[in-house]
Amino acid sequence: MDDQEVSQAIYYEAMMSGQDAQEVIKHYQDNNLLPAVKMGMIEDKLFGKMLGLEK
Repeated sequence: MDDQEVSQAIYYEAMMSGQDAQEVIKHYQDNNLLPAVKMGMIEDKLFGKMLGLEK
């Protein structure tokens, strides 16, 4: 998983909630929150695999 995937996920979430995606991504970058988001996404994928939700 790379930063591009993380940015895309944040962008998608922002769009779905009607927020300005560029501002949301900038907020995450300015506050150094991208690593935490990336870890959360990696954990979600791992749990999905462990539970058999993802192949």
